[in-house]
Amino acid sequence: MTIQKNDKFKVKISYIDKSSTWNKLNNFLISYIIENYDIMEDLKNGESKDVK
Repeated sequence: MTIQKNDKFKVKISYIDKSSTWNKLNNFLISYIIENYDIMEDLKNGESKDVK
């Protein structure tokens, strides 16, 4: 992805991509969703399950 006319936008994009805080947040959200997906599916199906 290369943006020639808008350098500020390009810098902002690369900053977000390389930001460790951003990556940690994304990893946390992804792992949280994966961990809780089965529980949510069970709740939709009317089954009860112990939540940690």
